[in-house]
Amino acid sequence: MLVRYHAGESRVWSVVQIPTVEQEDRRQLHRELRMLKQDHVRVTNRIRGLLATQGVRLSKVRDVGALVDELRLWDGSSLPDGLRARLRREWEHAQFLHTTILELHRQRSRALKHDGSPAVAKIRQLLQLRGIGENAAWVYVNEFFGWRQFRNGKEVGAAAGLTPTPYQSGDVCRDKASTRRAIDSLAILDGLHSRWAALRRSLDTDAFERSFYHPESQENVPLWRALAYYVWHARHHTAQIEWVKHHKLS
Repeated sequence: MLVRYHAGESRVWSVVQIPTVEQEDRRQLHRELRMLKQDHVRVTNRIRGLLATQGVRLSKVRDVGALVDELRLWDGSSLPDGLRARLRREWEHAQFLHTTILELHRQRSRALKHDGSPAVAKIRQLLQLRGIGENAAWVYVNEFFGWRQFRNGKEVGAAAGLTPTPYQSGDVCRDKASTRRAIDSLAILDGLHSRWAALRRSLDTDAFERSFYHPESQENVPLWRALAYYVWHARHHTAQIEWVKHHKLS
């Protein structure tokens, strides 16, 4: 196969592009940022969950370490000692993550101002476009355009998971990109539903008469109508999924 490739048969295999040590090192910052932000969300959610098990709700996770002695159970008693100690440790962990995230943001900002490498020059160029921020520009360049060589739009789509990526192993044959997109879409729907559920629990009946301005319809929409539309929309898409599952299996 090697002889055939060097003889001109370019389609005999696919050549894998490997980043240099420096290019791979540049990918560490935004990947660490992503993981730290995910960890911070997990810790703050764990703090909310620990308090919720005791019937205590916080609208915003703020200085829990200072508030933990002031929080009270339903009967007016203070939180158990073990729970208070754990909450303090969790809050210290959240503060550590927050401080580290801020430091990485400052490190990235310094690089954008003073780094003269071609990759950072591309990031500065992307930042001139409206709607592109530091996070997106940094990821686009360091994961896509900083070291990969794309020959056509299909290769860009494949790298981003937007085009089919066939996978076959034994009797298993599926599209990895479609599976990934389906998982991401379900995660978005799950997050949206969770937000609606949290909003619904926090409001009384009168609050649903409040309205917000919808930029597309250019009118004030009451919350009860928005909730009713969301319920209809969710049932509509659920019916579509069930139809596809039925016809695919039958």
